[in-house]
Amino acid sequence: MNNILMQDAERHPQLFVWNGAIESNQLEVWLQEHQLNLPQDLIELWKQTNGGGLFETETILSPFADESLGDDIESVNELHYSQGMSKNYLLFHLGTGLSAVRLTDGYYVKLDESYQEIAQFQSLDDWYGHELREEYAKRYNFELEALKDIRKRLLDRKELYFEKGFKLSKREKEKFKNLEYRLDYEITQREEMMLSENIKKTISEPIYSEIKRGRKILDKLRISEWQEAQQFLEDIYERCYALEVNRVSEVEQIISSSGWLLPTSTLSKSDLVLLVDFEQVKDRDSFFIETLMIPKRINETLSNWNWKEESKEESKEESKEESKEESKEESFVNKRYPILEQAVKAHLNKDFYLSVSTLIPQIEGLLRDVLDEPEDFNSLSKEHMKKATNQLIDGWKNKFSKLLNGQVAMLERLPHWVDNLYDEYKPKTKPGAIIPGKIYRNGICHGLQLDFGSEKNSLQLILLLDRIIYFTGLEES
Repeated sequence: MNNILMQDAERHPQLFVWNGAIESNQLEVWLQEHQLNLPQDLIELWKQTNGGGLFETETILSPFADESLGDDIESVNELHYSQGMSKNYLLFHLGTGLSAVRLTDGYYVKLDESYQEIAQFQSLDDWYGHELREEYAKRYNFELEALKDIRKRLLDRKELYFEKGFKLSKREKEKFKNLEYRLDYEITQREEMMLSENIKKTISEPIYSEIKRGRKILDKLRISEWQEAQQFLEDIYERCYALEVNRVSEVEQIISSSGWLLPTSTLSKSDLVLLVDFEQVKDRDSFFIETLMIPKRINETLSNWNWKEESKEESKEESKEESKEESKEESFVNKRYPILEQAVKAHLNKDFYLSVSTLIPQIEGLLRDVLDEPEDFNSLSKEHMKKATNQLIDGWKNKFSKLLNGQVAMLERLPHWVDNLYDEYKPKTKPGAIIPGKIYRNGICHGLQLDFGSEKNSLQLILLLDRIIYFTGLEES
């Protein structure tokens, strides 16, 4: 009895909101008092569930349900008797239609608005299978199409970002793969379940309203794959959006004189919200150190530099020959990652003399690595460093034909920050030109400057490296 109905309720409990079981004796007393001889399968359903809501729109009435909610079988039937329904019927279901027990023979019937019979069923399962289960089948179809839609959107977005030259971090690439796999599994599970339950695929080319309805169902079911994919697409969109708008260029113009630059590999839309009133920020050093680049974000930046783990994952998908060929030449960033990692950890431990001393030569080293003609570094003067960096940027612009607006702005400001490190440091002959606490590459590397170990200097070098590594990653990928 009620096998199909209760099995569906067990598989999809979120769609079946029951009122709770009824004591058998309590129900028998009620039936005797009302002199009702009802089908045993309806009585069993009441004992197990006390009625309740199905599929958001359907209600199974019950003798002991809440009258204030309109679920009570007595008050509902009295209302319909007063409106002309024959007392040969006892309504037990309301929703997309009216369903009743025909008291003369115990058959289940469907009534129209004028209480005329339009269908009859021998059992509750028969009634459920022909009436409500169509709604249940629709739900499965809607869910399936919504999952297929989010999977398609995920893959389309990934392809779009690749075409635009938007570099995904290691974590983002892993998340794409993980979600694609889990969505595939969830879709397959639903298709197999529909097959086993004889639920036909009724949607060949879904329209927006059907997908929208499926999304609402998945939201209520709290399907983790669905929720994570939705949030992930939103997060990625925000980061891509941040690189597309002109605000990046505006803010970098404003902050350039203070030595700061925006984060690159982790920049998101939420950062632009923070930067809306940046012109009004008085203490910009504190803003970057305490608000924008907190330790969690610095660790995320470091993680984005760790291409070694990323390349391991990618090599699994390549042929052995390709893997051998690729392993011959390790990437520039991979070679330097152990040094960069220790320097960033020193920063997080507030060992700023150590972090600054370590990071300064890595900037120069990375620039030498990625330049096609390393002899461009025939001098470490400010002019030659600016020229070499401009050559590198011109090369990147030629290689990446579809840079986002924000990416172009970030490239254009790079020479300024690099050559700023190479200002002259001559405390004896030009003491008036020295800015206390500023980074002077020559002063630090030659052991002349002693006031460089600040959190500001260390963080600015991390941000500068992040920018160089980000565009180096675009080139290598």
